[in-house]
Amino acid sequence: MAALALWSCSQVMEVFNDLPVEMLERGDVGYRSLVRAYSQSTFKNGFDARELKDLHEVCRSLDSQALHRAAERALEVLPTEPGDPLLFGSLLGAYTPGDGGDVQDYSATMAISGSEVVITVAPRGA
Repeated sequence: MAALALWSCSQVMEVFNDLPVEMLERGDVGYRSLVRAYSQSTFKNGFDARELKDLHEVCRSLDSQALHRAAERALEVLPTEPGDPLLFGSLLGAYTPGDGGDVQDYSATMAISGSEVVITVAPRGA
């Protein structure tokens, strides 16, 4: 889960060079905790460190239901278009959408088996 949260936050950082307030203050409590840990770790260690230690600590503090909900939220973030006002509202002014020719609609599936999670993100219709 820590790696999944790192991946989703990193994707947002690549687009905006920041995390929207919406990710830090709204939505699933477990995922928000992971986003805050990512934000604090990035501030403390820098963007290139890709530190998972803080994220692992948050994961250990969450029960399995909270981890499952956080994983679902991270999976919603990964294929979300950067113009989505619910997720990225506070940073939309910094984003200028292209002509839409490269926009792809994705589907994400998750299968949990014990302590392992298999995540598949694929273009719809593929």
